[in-house]
Amino acid sequence: MKIIKIFLASSSSLLNYRELFEIDVNRINKDWVLKEMFLDLIVWEGFEDYMVKEGKQSEYDQAVSGCDIFVMIFSDSVGKYSMEEFTFAYNTFKDSDLDLPKIFTYYLKPTDGCLMSASTKDFMDKLAEFKHYPSQVNNFDEVRQKFLIDLNALTQKVPYFYFPDNDAKVVEKVEYIKMLHLADKTKNAKPVYKKYISRLQQEAEIFDEAQFAELMIYSGKPDSNMAYNYSQSRGTIDMDIIVPRQDESNQVQQMHEDDSMSDQARAYVDMTSNVFYSVTNFINAFQRGDTFYQTRADQSIAFARLIVDFSSLPGFTTIHKTEPAAKRYNERKAADIIAVSVTQIKPGIYKCAMENMLPGDVVVMNFDIDWDKINGVETASATLQ
Repeated sequence: MKIIKIFLASSSSLLNYRELFEIDVNRINKDWVLKEMFLDLIVWEGFEDYMVKEGKQSEYDQAVSGCDIFVMIFSDSVGKYSMEEFTFAYNTFKDSDLDLPKIFTYYLKPTDGCLMSASTKDFMDKLAEFKHYPSQVNNFDEVRQKFLIDLNALTQKVPYFYFPDNDAKVVEKVEYIKMLHLADKTKNAKPVYKKYISRLQQEAEIFDEAQFAELMIYSGKPDSNMAYNYSQSRGTIDMDIIVPRQDESNQVQQMHEDDSMSDQARAYVDMTSNVFYSVTNFINAFQRGDTFYQTRADQSIAFARLIVDFSSLPGFTTIHKTEPAAKRYNERKAADIIAVSVTQIKPGIYKCAMENMLPGDVVVMNFDIDWDKINGVETASATLQ
């Protein structure tokens, strides 16, 4: 539960406004507690009456310095204690890295036609020096409306006041892609080998094959439909190798053995941990025009790595015409394409790392393949076998 402390300052003559303000905050809390946020209203009536050595006002001032929001309602006069509380709030605001507390002032215009008192004028002049101008209101309904608008604006525009997001977040994602086989389908009619795909109920000719090992670490237990994330949809997916490392239930075991289950059912795994690991094969997805691999963020990811490994291929050191390049963009909105650096961590193994990926962010690693070398390597390999 996130607690937002609000200090309410006003003179004793506005006691009825203070009581109505407290009722309003309690009403707001009925909705906000469902969002894991609670408004803790601090008023001087809530303090105990026992004596303190530094004086009771010092206790109020200390409470002001620790609040997140400071609200001041004033009218025909501004007492010295209200002025002192405001001064403490303003000085705390100036010294805060988070610009806290947020200060709201509401001037209740007198209804009896009285002129502005000297204390009120002095306070208004002081606010003007700070380039701050109070909201002028005629009654409490206007205070209620303006404060609610101000409060909602904070939750939408100021990160410190955002409602807590209790959905599990991806703390880290690692996508490791190992190329197992590579042949040029357009030039080499002979596949590397043939494989029976249980999901498709048929045999497939394999020209290229890559194994995807994906590690997802969440901040909490994710929903089952969040757990599995295919990084790309080209080619054929061999789903029989999905390994929910953290769940050994019979239900998951049946998922692997029962070929009659739908593809959708296979993609949903009952999570029992915040760590998810899977291994999946992609077949015939890396050919001319599609020589790239990518990783995608379906939700926010604090840190992600995409690693592509060619080191198991025959002649892997000669098959790249140029060094691979990577880019990052967001498919949900018009955004600039950003270049991402690629590091060769070992011969034939390439990595790019990203921080703070947003939902819809995609990172693509492109490869410039010398297909003549591939054809020569694969032909020689086939001859040796």
